[in-house]
Amino acid sequence: MKHLLRGEYRGRRFEMAHADLRSRSSGKDSSDSEVFKGLLFRIQTQANFEPGLSIRPNFGLFVKAFGKRAIPAGNEAFDALFLVSPDDGSALDTEQLNRVLTPDWQRALVALNESLGTVPITGHPRLHAGLKYDAFYMTLTLQERGRFRTLRSRPFPDVGHVLAAESRLEHDLHKLIEDVGNIYRIIDQLPDAEH
Repeated sequence: MKHLLRGEYRGRRFEMAHADLRSRSSGKDSSDSEVFKGLLFRIQTQANFEPGLSIRPNFGLFVKAFGKRAIPAGNEAFDALFLVSPDDGSALDTEQLNRVLTPDWQRALVALNESLGTVPITGHPRLHAGLKYDAFYMTLTLQERGRFRTLRSRPFPDVGHVLAAESRLEHDLHKLIEDVGNIYRIIDQLPDAEH
């Protein structure tokens, strides 16, 4: 992880970092493979989430069948985008889930998905989230459409080449400002009321 940013906005403490998480295979032909490349967020909430919840994109029937047990929220727009599971394996029903993940939070996550965009080609949410105790955790992949309409990860802008003959500084700075500005857009869309 690098480019760690900490601060406070609208009374909420936050941390944000760029992460390039890789897995190394062992053995004779060891290699690195990308696990995640994107932005990580931790934002203080005004609520207390117990049990903690894991919120992941709803990729359809396959994920439902072979992933963690998901609990429907009963909110059609939310359930079409996300699957929710308690982090401790608790057996929650829809009513209990809605007491922890209130309709305000469900609407906020749907709005965040709309404002932050989706993964190109698939149209699935770019964000994964978690709620635990007094914090909202979120990952935001930096995957974009590549040259042949495949997914590739966009690097976090490196602006150390200011004096290059053909500088990409303006383009990279625009992306950097957009990436850093995400924290403020996210906080602006989170519910303010405690539950």
